[in-house]
Amino acid sequence: MRELLGMVHMAKVGRGQSTHLHHPKDVLARPSHQQVRKKSSSLHMGESNFCRFGTLGCIQTVFMGLPTVGIERVIHFTAAIPDWPTIAAKCLEIGEPAVVRMIDGLPAFPDEVPDSAWRELRLGLEGGMVTLRRDGLAIHCVTWGTADPVLQKSWDRCTWAVAVAGAGTISLADGSSLSASNFRKRFLEES
Repeated sequence: MRELLGMVHMAKVGRGQSTHLHHPKDVLARPSHQQVRKKSSSLHMGESNFCRFGTLGCIQTVFMGLPTVGIERVIHFTAAIPDWPTIAAKCLEIGEPAVVRMIDGLPAFPDEVPDSAWRELRLGLEGGMVTLRRDGLAIHCVTWGTADPVLQKSWDRCTWAVAVAGAGTISLADGSSLSASNFRKRFLEES
């Protein structure tokens, strides 16, 4: 959500200008000044899918009533959250070298090891970006809802690596739970 607010802020916050959004990912593409001026003059407050920069309207449009932007799996642990070097080693073991791009919302050096108290990691994987977010004794593994098959495979590998690093159980979107070994059989060993 912080990234969304940043993108909205960069797109002329405070000017009261509006733009027409067809999909939540359109927020990430900043409109040109001509597009904003042209569209803002033709929009009205009653339209169902518009965003008014500088107000809460954009956040409500993106998060209420439209398709979700991300997909996630939650890995639950019984004892402790695994540390980053262990997760990275398991990623490498399965053939998915992970590079830390951001730590807790701040850019990271490629070889930087996050502090043990990290809250959120953005990982650069072979297929694209995956986010790991800590929540008590769980880690949320999140990626884009519009992920292509390569990114989905990277997401699967990262999910498995996190789970096996700390002997965790993976909760899927359908409400079922899998151990790391069962997850690997179901998602990573399919032809």
